[in-house]
Amino acid sequence: GLGSTEVFKLEAAPDGTITPQSSDYEDADGLSTFGAPNRWGVQNLVASLLEAAGPLTLVGAQLVYLLQPFLRGSSTQLSLLAGMLEDQEQAQAFAKYLREAKTS
Repeated sequence: GLGSTEVFKLEAAPDGTITPQSSDYEDADGLSTFGAPNRWGVQNLVASLLEAAGPLTLVGAQLVYLLQPFLRGSSTQLSLLAGMLEDQEQAQAFAKYLREAKTS
């Protein structure tokens, strides 16, 4: 299983069928911003925010696009984050993944 400091790149679209043990992950060469909650130990906080925000995640996506020049991280990673936030189903799937990864 994945440890709390390991970061792997998801090679498939996030959905409810993806588990931490899924073969859709690879040992990423580059750093993934989606691994940050694991390193910082705030998986439950991030998952709760995503679940509670509901439709407001769309506003969060627009903020990421707007503030992209000022945020740390590659433009590709920030665009992926914004895209995930725009799709409420993907945001909820990511929240579920965070909760499951915490218990693994």
